[in-house]
Amino acid sequence: MKGFYFGFIDNFIVAISAILGIQIDKYFAGYGVNGALYGALLGHTISDITAGYFEFGLDIALNMGLGCLVVFLMVYFYNWFIDEYDILEKYKLLKNKKMNKSD
Repeated sequence: MKGFYFGFIDNFIVAISAILGIQIDKYFAGYGVNGALYGALLGHTISDITAGYFEFGLDIALNMGLGCLVVFLMVYFYNWFIDEYDILEKYKLLKNKKMNKSD
């Protein structure tokens, strides 16, 4: 069954990583959301490399891992940008202003 091992290894590692990420985030007084996100992203990177190696070989597995790391960095910088410039609060204030004008 070509692909079965990849799917199993991939999702198993992602699930364990997300659960561990939640627990670590909660331990450091978080809500578990960031831990789940980054745990899943890191776990997915590891799982794609591992499962990809067994299914497709080292070269493709490393390329898969590199692609995952790019997304990991994109999410990190997106979250940093949102937090740094307080984008969500500004959006909520703007939305409230528009709702008050329509009343």
